[in-house]
Amino acid sequence: MNPSQWLRILNKKGLSLCEWVQKVKQGVLLKGPVTVSDLLHPETFLNAYRQRSARQFKVAIDELKLVSSFEAGKLEKGTSI
Repeated sequence: MNPSQWLRILNKKGLSLCEWVQKVKQGVLLKGPVTVSDLLHPETFLNAYRQRSARQFKVAIDELKLVSSFEAGKLEKGTSI
């Protein structure tokens, strides 16, 4: 990857993060789909969400597992992003 491509990607992710900040301030970030590719390190977000979910459901973090689906109706409400 050349430096100009890297800078374009960095700029795009920076703008996306500004949108995330606005959604957090409005309290709507997790009310709809979240595009983790907007982040520099998506694994950090997923781990934080995992920790939050473990606390919310009062289960050990090791008991949780990541599930994905292309159909929102197949995921439980309140436990998905």
